[in-house]
Amino acid sequence: MDIVVVDEGSQGRLLTADERAQWRELGQVRRFGDGGVLLREGENPRRVMLLVGGRVKVVTSTDERAEVVLAYREPGEVLGEMAALGGAEHSASVIAVGPVET
Repeated sequence: MDIVVVDEGSQGRLLTADERAQWRELGQVRRFGDGGVLLREGENPRRVMLLVGGRVKVVTSTDERAEVVLAYREPGEVLGEMAALGGAEHSASVIAVGPVET
């Protein structure tokens, strides 16, 4: 499983600087533009992400293919951990709202 770290932003305060540095050593930095899909609903988990900069929305789709926004996530939050720990598919997609660095 990959650990992907989103670079530090002004609100990334849930982890200390040392803890963020440890995440960076374990993971890789990637960039997503506005609308980029970080995690896709229904896929098997391959990574856990720490959002330290940028903003994302957590969405699911109805049977009629309408997008339902479940939540917005801010810097300092972990993404994809529920599926990774539970061994299940992602129950929702995570999409960048503006530029995001992972």
